[in-house]
Amino acid sequence: MRNKTRFLGITLTLLATVGLTSLSINLPLTDAHALPPPAPLTNMRIERTGIMLQDAAESSWFIWGGEKYYVFTDRDAVGTSRQMKIVRFSDNTVISTFGTGYGCQDAVVQGGTLYVFATNCFMDFSHAGNSIVRFSTTNLTTWSSPTTIYTAESQAQIYNLSVVKNPDQYTIAYEIHRSSGYSAYFNIRFLQSLDATTWISNGTDHILADQSCPDLHWSDGKYYIFTGHRSNTVVSSTNDLFNFSTSRLPVLKPIYEFEDDHTSDPDLIEDSGKVYILYSVNDQSTYMRETYATYNGTMAQLLSIYPGL
Repeated sequence: MRNKTRFLGITLTLLATVGLTSLSINLPLTDAHALPPPAPLTNMRIERTGIMLQDAAESSWFIWGGEKYYVFTDRDAVGTSRQMKIVRFSDNTVISTFGTGYGCQDAVVQGGTLYVFATNCFMDFSHAGNSIVRFSTTNLTTWSSPTTIYTAESQAQIYNLSVVKNPDQYTIAYEIHRSSGYSAYFNIRFLQSLDATTWISNGTDHILADQSCPDLHWSDGKYYIFTGHRSNTVVSSTNDLFNFSTSRLPVLKPIYEFEDDHTSDPDLIEDSGKVYILYSVNDQSTYMRETYATYNGTMAQLLSIYPGL
């Protein structure tokens, strides 16, 4: 499938005299492991855009034929109506629509096939025991029927997910909500597979307590995972998917009016020495919008900014 090194175009003008930043839009574990309060400032070397898509969320990058594309969930704010769409990034052309009733997806290219892993989740928590499924296409327009690869237990509902390949196996990070008896509202769990067909759960709740919307990467012998936490996007690292180090410096946090209460659902990709970050901005109740930011450097350079990884 892919080694994901997974960013978005607003211009930041630094006002050195007053120490402020202005914006011009260019128009895309256990509870003991809960995160400390985030640092007050995010990395201002990440340049942000304005709103790219309305009524959209949970986007995922991929490269196809040398061009950047993304797949996003086209849905209302509460997720009661949803489908997925493939969009060419260069001109925002919608290439295809598929997967009615599915979303919270991640895109993975292997050879000449695009795989999209998705869930039939809803924000009203009415789909406990839901499943992760896989769609595939060889031309971005004709899609296979969904194949179920994993089903949650009856008291749990799966939401966002991310897939990555290291030299030995494939790994899915997925967000899970348990209906009762758990102190953390959302957690991240992991599935692993040698062949991307048969998946085994690590079966552990609260590895990343009170975090959501994972975007998983493999680099230099470690996993890096970008997640939503307290309205921000943060980044953690791990060697074993059990013990995590989380940087106190947030990758993104809401600082502009168009970002409202959340900068979440991150998805990052490196292309031609630059990182592109898709993320959602929303109030988590009445609307969902999608935007992106960019970092003028490699993924390795970006990760080096964040202390504690």
